[in-house]
Amino acid sequence: MAMVLQSKSVAGFNLSFFADEKELIDSYMTQIVAWLRPSESERNDTSNHQKQNRCLSIKKEDLSVFEMADIRAAHALIQSGKSTGKIIISTGS
Repeated sequence: MAMVLQSKSVAGFNLSFFADEKELIDSYMTQIVAWLRPSESERNDTSNHQKQNRCLSIKKEDLSVFEMADIRAAHALIQSGKSTGKIIISTGS
């Protein structure tokens, strides 16, 4: 009940059905990367007004990136309780 009163939740997702959907995932990632890059007008604008009043602001989380060969180290980081942000396992593709 404490989590509910503190507006906290736990969520899990089974993404295994995306295993064979490389083109779909590629299109999603292309869009996400586009959202994270500043637009040309944002890059060229030196005024504080536009920088402070952006309609969409996506903040990047702390990332810990591991190669597939280092998956044991990634798991050890999770178990240590010292991880912050996201843990990414890179497949090299």
